[in-house]
Amino acid sequence: PFSTMNDPSMYWNGPPDNSLFMDVGPPSDPLPFLPDDFMVPLYYILGIVSLAINGFSLYLVKRKSSFFSKEIRRLFINVQVSCLVHNFHLTILFQPLFRPFYGGGYCEGVLCRIGMKFHLNFVISMATTLMVLASFIILLFNREQALLKTGSKGRMGKVTTMVFYVFFYSCLLLLPICFLFFEMPSQDQYLLMIKERIDGMGWVSRKK
Repeated sequence: PFSTMNDPSMYWNGPPDNSLFMDVGPPSDPLPFLPDDFMVPLYYILGIVSLAINGFSLYLVKRKSSFFSKEIRRLFINVQVSCLVHNFHLTILFQPLFRPFYGGGYCEGVLCRIGMKFHLNFVISMATTLMVLASFIILLFNREQALLKTGSKGRMGKVTTMVFYVFFYSCLLLLPICFLFFEMPSQDQYLLMIKERIDGMGWVSRKK
């Protein structure tokens, strides 16, 4: 009863392309990105340089900016701390190596080497990036408020301003929190790649 399984006439578009599921080994073409043995040292170099700049900027804001008001000082410190945390995580702890054409990515940072998943590191990186963005937007918002005249309708009081800061940060953090719960399992990623007709991916399963 199963003799017709190999009959080409039973398929609308001819017999299935079984070569799609064959293990043909690693791709012969080089990956369209810089090699990892160059990217990892580059991350460390960028991390050291950026952290040195962040640390020096933080020192200037704390020790050499007496002409700033206390509120502006706090906002500048918030910007520098946000940048420092983001740079430290991205260049030292995470070090993502993206391979969008070959199934996503992986990471070589300290947290990755001790077993933290790529997805969780990506969520942390997204959160720190949004914190940097938020710190700059809040700084600009504070400067805009300072330009308004006292008693102006658009000027907020201290309590209203603090409520706005908390609300703004909370809204931005919703994105990484939601993304945290939407991770595609590695097996599903592999099946999706096959479905999208990317052949020669049998070597991926052996790397798990």
